[in-house]
Amino acid sequence: MHPTKDIRSLIQHLFAEFVTADSYSETLFNNYLQIFYANIIRCSENQYDASLPRKQAASHTLMPAILSYIRQNYHTLSLSALAAHFHYDSAYLSRLIREATGKNYREMITELKISEAKELLALTDRSMEEIAETVGYSGPDHFGYTFRKATGMSPRQYRTQNKPGKKMEL
Repeated sequence: MHPTKDIRSLIQHLFAEFVTADSYSETLFNNYLQIFYANIIRCSENQYDASLPRKQAASHTLMPAILSYIRQNYHTLSLSALAAHFHYDSAYLSRLIREATGKNYREMITELKISEAKELLALTDRSMEEIAETVGYSGPDHFGYTFRKATGMSPRQYRTQNKPGKKMEL
């Protein structure tokens, strides 16, 4: 029997027991009500399961837009702000990002910041404070620590080794 026919039939039984005033009507009404709720839950679970592939496909079609938005706004972007912008739960969006990129949100942001910092260190004479602020770090100490952890050298060492025009020693 089709779920909506089951539910329609249950509603008819509920109504019949509601208007009947015999000694069993209250018990039957309560039992039909439980069966009615169980059928509604069953129908909603089936509809939820059927919609999962569409929801997953929609999230994967949005991933290029999400990644592009991250690249454009990583300097000041938080995971919660990103999730709110794309109408996702933060934990769910974090999982989607990891599935799509192989990196978690924090690793992605750090990679983008370090990449821009490398470029600024090699191509400009800006101070460490300015570069830290430009790429989105609160201060040069945190920037220096994160840069060293990511590259194995301090920002100053990186600048010295990667300045344009520096002759390569063989």
